[in-house]
Amino acid sequence: MNLEHENFRLLWAGEWPLWQTVGLALLLIAITAWIYLGEAKRGTSGRLRWVLPSLRCLALMTIALTLAGPVLQFQKKEGNRGKITVFLDSSESMDLKDKNYSPGRKILLAKEHGFLPEESNLIDYRFATLSFKMEDVAKALRKIESLNETEDTLKIIREQISSVLKILKEQGDTFAEKKRENLLLEELWFNLEGNQWKDLLKMDRFTSQKPDQFSYLKASETERNIGDSYGRKISAFLNPPEDGEYTFWLMSDDSSILRIAQPGSGNFREIAEVKSHTGYSWNASVRSDKIFLRKQNSYEIQILHKEGGGEDFCAVGWTLPSGREDRPINGKHFSAPLSVKDSSNQLDMEQEIRQKFENILRPGSEFESSDFDNLAIEAFEYSVLFMEKFDAYAQSIINQNKSAINEGLNNFESFSRMDRATRLLTHPTNGILEEFRDTHILEIRNLSENATEVLWDNFSETRTFDRQITPQSPYTDLSQGILSSMRVENQENDDDNTNTRAAAVLISDGGHNRENSPLETAKLLAVRNLPIYTVGIGSDQKPPDLALLQSVVPDSVYQEDRIRGFLSIKDNLTPGTEYKISIQDSSGEKVWEKTMIGMENGITQLSFDFPAKEIVDRELLDLPEAEKEAVRTVPLTFQVRVSPIENETETENNQLNFSIDASRRKNQLLIIDSRPRWETRYLKNLFDRDERWQVSCVWGIPTTKNQKIPRGDKSDEFPTTKDELLTFDLIIFGEISPEEFTIDEQNWIVDFVTQRAGGILFLDGPRQKIRGFGNKDKHPITKLLPVSWKREGPIRVSPSSYIRPREESRLSALTLDPVEDRNEEVWKHLPLPAWASPVQLLPGSEEFLSVSMSGTENNQSSKNIPVLAGKLSGAGKCFYMGFDETWRWRYEVADLYHQRFWNQLLSIIMERPFAMNQEQFSMDTGGGSHDPGKSIPLRVRLRNTDGKVPTPPYPDVDALIWRGEEVVATIPLRGADSSNGLFTGEVLGLSADSYEMSVRAPRILNEMEFSEQRLNFEVKPEPNREKNFLTCDENLLSEMAELSGGSFYREENFHALKDTLRPISSGRIITTEVVLWQSLGWLVFVVSTLGLEMFLRKRAGML
Repeated sequence: MNLEHENFRLLWAGEWPLWQTVGLALLLIAITAWIYLGEAKRGTSGRLRWVLPSLRCLALMTIALTLAGPVLQFQKKEGNRGKITVFLDSSESMDLKDKNYSPGRKILLAKEHGFLPEESNLIDYRFATLSFKMEDVAKALRKIESLNETEDTLKIIREQISSVLKILKEQGDTFAEKKRENLLLEELWFNLEGNQWKDLLKMDRFTSQKPDQFSYLKASETERNIGDSYGRKISAFLNPPEDGEYTFWLMSDDSSILRIAQPGSGNFREIAEVKSHTGYSWNASVRSDKIFLRKQNSYEIQILHKEGGGEDFCAVGWTLPSGREDRPINGKHFSAPLSVKDSSNQLDMEQEIRQKFENILRPGSEFESSDFDNLAIEAFEYSVLFMEKFDAYAQSIINQNKSAINEGLNNFESFSRMDRATRLLTHPTNGILEEFRDTHILEIRNLSENATEVLWDNFSETRTFDRQITPQSPYTDLSQGILSSMRVENQENDDDNTNTRAAAVLISDGGHNRENSPLETAKLLAVRNLPIYTVGIGSDQKPPDLALLQSVVPDSVYQEDRIRGFLSIKDNLTPGTEYKISIQDSSGEKVWEKTMIGMENGITQLSFDFPAKEIVDRELLDLPEAEKEAVRTVPLTFQVRVSPIENETETENNQLNFSIDASRRKNQLLIIDSRPRWETRYLKNLFDRDERWQVSCVWGIPTTKNQKIPRGDKSDEFPTTKDELLTFDLIIFGEISPEEFTIDEQNWIVDFVTQRAGGILFLDGPRQKIRGFGNKDKHPITKLLPVSWKREGPIRVSPSSYIRPREESRLSALTLDPVEDRNEEVWKHLPLPAWASPVQLLPGSEEFLSVSMSGTENNQSSKNIPVLAGKLSGAGKCFYMGFDETWRWRYEVADLYHQRFWNQLLSIIMERPFAMNQEQFSMDTGGGSHDPGKSIPLRVRLRNTDGKVPTPPYPDVDALIWRGEEVVATIPLRGADSSNGLFTGEVLGLSADSYEMSVRAPRILNEMEFSEQRLNFEVKPEPNREKNFLTCDENLLSEMAELSGGSFYREENFHALKDTLRPISSGRIITTEVVLWQSLGWLVFVVSTLGLEMFLRKRAGML
């Protein structure tokens, strides 16, 4: 036996705290010192001056410490202990309390947590045991991978199946005591003479309780005219919906009797009788006297009915204490006992299981691989069937309203998920802490956000684990924290050169809602031989609840248009439940409302639509007119709310915020082309339909010589002044001859890009007119082109495929589908252009899309021709597009890809409008609302009092970020060359809150004039999705366990986890304790110390 000395420590186990005993010891020492000080003055000399008081103080201190109960503890390690790291999910969803369980699971959970008496006979758990055993059989069969390694596994499976068959055989007729909910049992005996119900009690066939036929009724009414000469018995347990006096109504043909028994008595009382027959009408029925029934009781009732000949039927109704009539009585108020014949089916199940698993039960049988898969499916189906039967039985037990069971279930429902998780760990019999404390290295970690913290381990000073944990994490990350913690442990083992076996236990509701993949984490841990055993906390049944999951709205909207969007809603409400959804602006004004009906149809979408103008006017109401003119973008914030819903499980998920920027000016687009080509016509129609754009389209006049572009003030005419041209944000420049524009007009367009920071897209065509801009002196527009044309070779070629750059340098406009694989497929099937112009990039330009001439998708091919390229030119951007057939992308998909491509492309080319725009300075924060953790771009465009832009070396320009009246960040802004006075920067790390931005540029701006002008923006709080979905994601937890090499356990099976974890460790800690204050040595030390003092005092003549 390998025993290694580990450590020792001194513990204090007395009734007095250590600090009190130390205080007492110090007091005694002080008194002793004072006494001896007086004796020293009377002549004590030499070493005795300090030896005598030291002995007395030592003895008194030892006596005082006896009250603290000193215990010396020794620990030795035997063998190699395995390590178990328990991760407790501490997200907010673990603070939920679950009630919406199936009856069987609720009882099993109450038992697992110790809320139900262990040794009582209140509940028969054999159906649940059968279900668990068959589930184990199914799991074992699924894990069989090789026919050569099955014998040991098959032996275990045989033992489990034999145990199942034994239980089924032992149960026998006890199944007849179980019930079926919401039903009544109808039993029929045919060929019985007579027409009086009393005759039935004299017939042996009837009293033998073996009917010829049985069925279950959904209401207290039988089928009419099924035959003659038969007897009927209807049996059920009645569950009254309210306390009070009930009146029963009975009608039948022929004779019948209605009997009821008090709970648990079995003594029936006759309350209504039809002696002959009644008509088939409740007006003709027999009425009982009033009988008092209690809501919490379950009353056994019987209806005996005898049919002789002619019409036959039987029905029972009631009048409730509230006066409401229910005739016949709905089956929801009943539970039916199983028929004797129905019970015998369980014996048939025993034979069925024996036959289906016959080959496994018989050693030496030969198998095919497929046999195990099929048998695993069969075993799982039996497991589900047995659990369904346990659910039905459990519901009947609950309906009996036994106080011990009700108390246990109520206690269970009062505990949160975290309370139950910690209770499982510390349970005296089912938990792992107590049993594994000395045999395993245990560590409990708090899994909060994306990190973990050690809460307790068995090296801690405290032996008990503090179960008071408050789940506070606003999100659940089942990946990063686990992976980092297990990596550290693995590294420590490598550094120590130990071969410690390890495993992780994750106790969670599986509500992972971060980007990191827990499945990838499980795979990585499997490579390191670190399995995860997952324990699911929470119900798998959806409770009645409605949650607002997400809002989908555009980034911006024109103030004169309507705000349109979608709400993603989780609807698990009871069908027919009415509720209202409303949207309020930041002032609390209700801007939209709709009444809805719950449909229990899962996740759905709801559209909303309301005008923006009135909301924008309210936001600007308190601003002076001069400042209103400067504001180009108004950030709007809205809150979506759901009105209170009766019986809803969770209300914290009933509100949602979203933001949108309202632009006070539409994006101005100018399309210029020599003729209305298909491409430019489709573009005009596309942006005309978009409420964010104002389109002016200028086409050449076909009737005039050289198709001259018209000039004038109308929307279909080219501007006659530079100032009018500068009001546009973007120009699409089509096939236009160089002679079309004067040099001045061309210089306007150059200034529009380089000084105004406008964007321009040159849209080439098959007539190749743009290539005519080749002389920079004659044609100033030439300096804006990002490409040049090859002088040799054909002027047009036929491409064979699209070529996009590698992903890291790919333009976002080329993303036509957000799913990468689908995006690749889209580009492979997009219609190719019929032509492309052989161009080459100019220095400083960048290629974003090309076409191949070789028929292969080779990014390095010299035969590739750029068809989409761009460059910066001064303050603006210039793009070239070498084909005009994107309109053909609409084939069979309409605007899906065509609209997405052009919206994304133009948003890149065009400078984003400044939120605040004044003549001397403009500023922008990239939008009025920002996600947490992301950088916020800051832009400022400045001019001095003379209207001139700053030139290098640039003066100091700072952006001040305000929260209230406090500056929380000062960001130096960088000047950009040839950018028309543009300064940029970014701010990162702002917490969720509302902020303002101002500009400080003392060498350019008058501080007194501009320091008070601030631009509002906000950093949104991260959306809390913890309570959107209230069920346990067992699929995710099960898959994590399987991928890592572990196993998944439901909460009610936590006790089974111990058997799996026990073999991880082959060692243990041997602890021995010496109770010092009760030991002989302690007494000898005190007596010896005092005796030595007395001896020395006597020799010194002090006694």
